[in-house]
Amino acid sequence: CQIMDDIVDMVSDIQAHRHNYVVSLIHHGPNPVEKDRLSKMMNLKSIGDGGPFYGNCFPEAIIQALKISRRLLKDGLGALFSNEHQALVLPAIRFLEESIGVLHLIKEAEP
Repeated sequence: CQIMDDIVDMVSDIQAHRHNYVVSLIHHGPNPVEKDRLSKMMNLKSIGDGGPFYGNCFPEAIIQALKISRRLLKDGLGALFSNEHQALVLPAIRFLEESIGVLHLIKEAEP
């Protein structure tokens, strides 16, 4: 869930100089375009009020973060739920994505 929260809070975390998983993926990742955009964003005095989200500027990192988040949640919930409740793992992940508010941001990052 923390990775999804970091997707949602990326802009405000940059402004407040807080650690953020997605920012780290961009900073240490292989995409020079996303690194350059992040560097420029981090050097701005103000990005605005924390939104709008700039998911279309960092699609590779956003999609990677979501895949990692989904994998970790699937593994964790799969271990937590009994065998007869395994069919509830994916709906539970979808519920968390909707509750945290990451789904509409992901659509912005998709090509």
